[in-house]
Amino acid sequence: MAVRNFYLNARIDGRATPLTGGPQSKEGGLQLELTQRHKGAIITVLSVWCHESGGTLLTEVEVRKPPSENGDSVSTTRVVRTIR
Repeated sequence: MAVRNFYLNARIDGRATPLTGGPQSKEGGLQLELTQRHKGAIITVLSVWCHESGGTLLTEVEVRKPPSENGDSVSTTRVVRTIR
């Protein structure tokens, strides 16, 4: 398997083959959003951005928790992983 700077490999229930791939060029990146239903609405619970900046590979992950029962807003946790 030829792997560039970033690569995605996902298995999805009901799908015969995995969902795989990466950017075409070594400068390319990828973005992924995972959504789910929450009380009838579709919300993004996870976002991943993989990109290169000045020769450094960056992977940013943002996790969102849905609003709580008492009406609080969505809470977000963001993590950045750097590989030089």
